[in-house]
Amino acid sequence: MPDATPLPESLRRRAFAVADARSLGVPLSRLRARDLHTPFRGVRTPQVPATYVERCRAYAAGCSDGIVFCGPTAARLLGIPLPARFERAEELHVLQRWTDRAPRGPGIVGHKTRHEIDLVTVAGLRCTAPVPTWFALGALLAHDDLVIAGDAMVGGKQPLIGVADLRTAVQSHTRARGAARIREAFDEVRAGAWSPRETQVRLALVRAGLPEPELNAPIDVAGRRYHGDLVYRRQRLVLEYEGRQHYTDARQWSHDLERYNAFAEESWTVLRIAHELPLPTLVARVRRILAR
Repeated sequence: MPDATPLPESLRRRAFAVADARSLGVPLSRLRARDLHTPFRGVRTPQVPATYVERCRAYAAGCSDGIVFCGPTAARLLGIPLPARFERAEELHVLQRWTDRAPRGPGIVGHKTRHEIDLVTVAGLRCTAPVPTWFALGALLAHDDLVIAGDAMVGGKQPLIGVADLRTAVQSHTRARGAARIREAFDEVRAGAWSPRETQVRLALVRAGLPEPELNAPIDVAGRRYHGDLVYRRQRLVLEYEGRQHYTDARQWSHDLERYNAFAEESWTVLRIAHELPLPTLVARVRRILAR
């Protein structure tokens, strides 16, 4: 079989709309060639999209200006953690603005709105901003998953939004669908968490009647400043969540050991938490330590 006619240089390494290719003089017969893939109607790609972001890019190639990513898809683009069923899903949540008709198609969950909505651009893709994304998740996620998402937005090393700004948005979000659930979740959102597990641990401790720990709080020991994942300062207890990267990253492991040794020098108790440790077991252990 003879080689396919080369595409214009601007189309060879990216997803593109059939209409754009036709405007460059590419014949329909070339667009039906076997070396091109059709992930969505009206779109062609040189390779099958291998990641979720690549699927988003492929869909966006054929979109009008009024279409943006929303809900769980926007959350994934923004780095907001979601339950596994959403993290593993291939479907795209897409919002059509200024219309009464939602986008449709295989692998597409369509939404629509006639209202203005705040947008951001992530990796070249337009999606709803953190606040409307979190509000949309209010109709989809269980309470604790919504708190985890909220913690991630106001926490981490580069928060997506400040707590005060999120509070203002929540207070004005009174009549929309899921507003009550959003308010309930916000009551338990705290700044400082760097992982979903830290949020889960905090919620379990507080609901068991234990004091609320500080999150990723600074601790000055042995002449240096360190941070503890969850800190009970008065009782000199620090809880450290050990994610898998703590064991596979030699530099992280060395840093952790130095921190633990520094804490021990000044009589801090370090309780290390593996991901697999059941929360009731952890709560009982913290209760015993605090009681001492």
